[in-house]
Amino acid sequence: MLVKDIMTKNVITCGPDEMVSKIIAKMVDCDVHQIPVIADKDDRNHKKGEILGMLSVNTVVIKEVDVSNTKVSTLMKSTPKISSNDSTDRAIDIILDANVRAIPVYDRGIVGIVSEQDIMKSVEAGGRATEFMKECEYVGEDDNIGKVKDMILRKNISRVPVIENGHFTGVVGTLSLLKALQPGKQKYGGRGGGGKGHAEVARTGQGYVEAVSLNKIPVANFIEKPVVVGPDTSMRRVVELLKKNDEVLVENGVYGIITPKDVLRKLAKPKKSILFQIVGLDEDEDNEMVAKIQTIVSTFIKSISKNIEVQPMKVHIKKIKKLGVKTNYSVNLELPTSAGLFVCNKSHGKKDKSYDDLITVLQHSVDDLERQIRRKLEEFRRTDRAYISAARARRGK
Repeated sequence: MLVKDIMTKNVITCGPDEMVSKIIAKMVDCDVHQIPVIADKDDRNHKKGEILGMLSVNTVVIKEVDVSNTKVSTLMKSTPKISSNDSTDRAIDIILDANVRAIPVYDRGIVGIVSEQDIMKSVEAGGRATEFMKECEYVGEDDNIGKVKDMILRKNISRVPVIENGHFTGVVGTLSLLKALQPGKQKYGGRGGGGKGHAEVARTGQGYVEAVSLNKIPVANFIEKPVVVGPDTSMRRVVELLKKNDEVLVENGVYGIITPKDVLRKLAKPKKSILFQIVGLDEDEDNEMVAKIQTIVSTFIKSISKNIEVQPMKVHIKKIKKLGVKTNYSVNLELPTSAGLFVCNKSHGKKDKSYDDLITVLQHSVDDLERQIRRKLEEFRRTDRAYISAARARRGK
């Protein structure tokens, strides 16, 4: 099946200079999680109608900015694109590799958008729900939105189930949080508009809901009705549900969740795993040194991936200049992870005399990157402990 057979053709787009507050209204009204950003005029770098990037709900929710005074260009991210004549298998590969929910379809101009839910139209999956589900992060109704936002950021997810008395009672998704950021929103009630935890939320003169106030509001005010199935539910049924829902929850002793991406990962054709990409080494480079570089990088990736989800790391090596027979190097590392992008730049020469060769520079670089990641993970652990302590204190009252 081709992309053009399943894509959504009526595409909602926006321009880079539009205010985020205006686009939030579009996202909420049309129930979409991402909107392509299109160049609205010719300039030195882009032609009118060219895709500049994508504005996603996750980014808007996580970034604590004044949406009434922030342009789309500030929050948009670069996006891969696909042709309408490409196969759905290629669309699956791109969505999984880029870890996005949708990609624009571009021929001579934008002609559509293909999302995970669109791809569900072409999916046939056998087996039971328990074969596709994964254990999920969850919160209680008395937890606050700050905890949900923290989970969204460090786990790179867009929905968090809510559990009370041992059962799923709802889901908090980024789209429901986005509604709270619409200008003019001041009060939050529970489900149905008047539930517990009714709270005043501070605003600026432009009607912006301050992120710090939103963080303190109880989860109960944002709960949406969950779709829950049993462990023996057929995947045929689950796929049907995923055509219209962002997730399906599974109660099976443990708490499970199935998203469209979980189904796609299971059904995607296996590919050779790429741990890293090294750029800048000459073909005539010493084979022994190349082997050492590959060993250092591979060992680091395998070690750190035990604690955090990682994507292929880019290692950029650059020769700076030659001093007699000696060559100076700089090393740039970029590692995308579920906790964000980690970057390290180091070089040797006059400023870094202790880094007397490429291998030493590289080793110092991966050590520095590992320290960055472990510090971030420790921050997350401290946050989790704080939330747990606060929850226990509330239950003890």
